[in-house]
Amino acid sequence: MKAEGRSDQGIPTVRVSVLLGILEPLDIDTPKLRALLKRNSISPSQLDDPYSRIPLGRFVSLFEDLAIVLDRPFLGAEVGNRYQAADMGPIGILFSISSSLRIGFERFSRYLSAFATSTDISLIPEGDDLLWTYRIGDPAIWPRRQDAEYAISATCQMIRDYLGESWRPVAVHFEHAEPPDAQSLGRLFKAPMRFAQPTNAVVFRQDQADRVTRREDRAMVAVLERHIRDLMATASDHHSVSDSVRSYIAMYIGHASVTLPAIADALGIPARTLQRQLTREGTSIRALVREERERLALRLLHEGNPQLSTLADTLGYSAPTAFSRAFKTWTGRRPKRG
Repeated sequence: MKAEGRSDQGIPTVRVSVLLGILEPLDIDTPKLRALLKRNSISPSQLDDPYSRIPLGRFVSLFEDLAIVLDRPFLGAEVGNRYQAADMGPIGILFSISSSLRIGFERFSRYLSAFATSTDISLIPEGDDLLWTYRIGDPAIWPRRQDAEYAISATCQMIRDYLGESWRPVAVHFEHAEPPDAQSLGRLFKAPMRFAQPTNAVVFRQDQADRVTRREDRAMVAVLERHIRDLMATASDHHSVSDSVRSYIAMYIGHASVTLPAIADALGIPARTLQRQLTREGTSIRALVREERERLALRLLHEGNPQLSTLADTLGYSAPTAFSRAFKTWTGRRPKRG
């Protein structure tokens, strides 16, 4: 069973809520955290909105850096071991109230793309066992050990919530090579481990998957599924290069560079190639930036956004006067709030 709604085009992304679930239990002083965010081109202001998106590659890179800076080589597994349903927002809560593990995993597969794109997850039968597999689809996002060990550890904790703290996986698999002192990692998982596998996986018994452990609140399930489907509508597959560029601009305008070289680097293609492809689609970086700025400016002004200086900064302008001139060019009038 493959995760539905996977986005194979555009920039792979993850919701900020997933990052917050990792950062919040860690004791990181503010200057050190800001330095790590800056190194990975993540603005601190992006953490203010749990539902905003950041590139998946930068999330993974930050996770690797955290393990190094904090001198915690098993950081991903340790954080995952403390996983709670709320760490994944509504999708985690939906899983936790499902009547059985199989139903929970099926829902998780169906809706994961609302929170992370370019991610493959499957529930695969193998004899008397089931393999719950997880893998980032973009091979360029590497190394990604901490993310993998977090995902597998968190999945184990999700299963323990159903079957009790005494539950142990049959085995765990990792796509990365065996790390030094793997015995310490084994003590966290309390299960046989296999490394350098095609994908990351938790192995458990099939009969455990269909065991009914709780009575579902159908009204709560309906509310959560409706909310998640609304989120998925904002994470639909990209079908053109210009859509991919729009995705980048929307995430980074006012936070980081939205120049041709920066966007080409994020998409993993040469700048000249990107420019040619956009020309074939009848647009350009400049035009797409203008569209996003105009769209965002009109929405924020309509919502009664505060001072024009704040709005100019949000849109990535160096001064309010530069924004005012641009706005007049777009609309023929000066910006007015309300």
